[in-house]
Amino acid sequence: MNKLIGILGCGGGVGQYVVNYLKGKYPLKCGQRKIVNMNADTDIEYVQVDVRNRKELIKFCQNCSIVINCTGPSYYLSREIASVVCEHNIDYIDTFGIGIDKEELYNYESTMIIGAGSFPGLSGILPVWIRKEQQESEIRRVNIFAGGNEHITASACADFLLSTFSQFGKIDSYYSHQQIKKTENITERVPLIFPDTAEIMEYLPDEIYLSAEYSRIDELHWYNVQTNSEYRNIIQEALLKLMISQEYEYVNRLAENVKRKLENKREESKTWYRIWLEIETVTEKKNYGYEALDSYKINGRIAAFCAEALCSGICQKGIYWPFEILDAEIVMNSLINEEILIGLKENDKKMQEHDLNYEEGELNGKETSDNCLWGWIRTILY
Repeated sequence: MNKLIGILGCGGGVGQYVVNYLKGKYPLKCGQRKIVNMNADTDIEYVQVDVRNRKELIKFCQNCSIVINCTGPSYYLSREIASVVCEHNIDYIDTFGIGIDKEELYNYESTMIIGAGSFPGLSGILPVWIRKEQQESEIRRVNIFAGGNEHITASACADFLLSTFSQFGKIDSYYSHQQIKKTENITERVPLIFPDTAEIMEYLPDEIYLSAEYSRIDELHWYNVQTNSEYRNIIQEALLKLMISQEYEYVNRLAENVKRKLENKREESKTWYRIWLEIETVTEKKNYGYEALDSYKINGRIAAFCAEALCSGICQKGIYWPFEILDAEIVMNSLINEEILIGLKENDKKMQEHDLNYEEGELNGKETSDNCLWGWIRTILY
């Protein structure tokens, strides 16, 4: 008998994709605060639940074998949700999870996967996939650039701001031979798959450090790419207001305001998210480019992969990142075959549509600066 999977935040930007990828394969219990115009699928039970109400949350978890948390802001909600789920010996997946205290959860019998999205999530899977692609070759250096022009939810805005205080990662830092090194000057230039106006910021979250170490990569640099020219001013203003209070309702109103301003300043209507990989081994250099029209699809697919892994019973009790339990090659092949990720190569039609004319691996002549969502927030405060 298939395990019952509970999905909290089923109608949100990520949750709806998790539902789409899992329905028909497993019985689902889908919950959110308001149930509106939900399809009458025979294998899906829709439940109205306020995740901030502990009694409602406990009732929702009844009979579930796995609960996937797609709600936000994660900074406020994930810790309590994870605690309730694990207290009832139910396995837990969080598409972000920055609010979770791992030490509090180690004594439970549940299996937990955190960061089951694109960043974190796919960001940790990529180094493992690179290692598999290169087999036993010594990988001297990897550069990964990721960013785009996307719609953003208010919950995501809140988490971006609140992550300032959560030690999510280190700015101006990179991985080198099992150590964290400080970036003195960014010498890399923005790859041509991004607009000329794009700016980058080097950033090293714990997940990417651990993945690079696991993958036996000598040196790895992760660069967040920001394309909104007004982003800096909007975030700076929001952070000043955030210092006044981090109370839940106040931050939600602030996040809604940031979302509205960012949407108004988006410089093109088409949404996209791009990843550019530069790999240097002892014998050669390789480049890979990918585009997703909606990175929320990546989040949903990674979370669904994690649920399938837990259903298969391959994981023992513990807390994991997706790269530690998923087969990176299967994940990447699926993302490409399902056209969630579309390959970008030289002379590719999709590149030409963006007026990008380049040789694979060529970089443009624009120097970069320290402007990205995660890293720049910390730059202001520290």
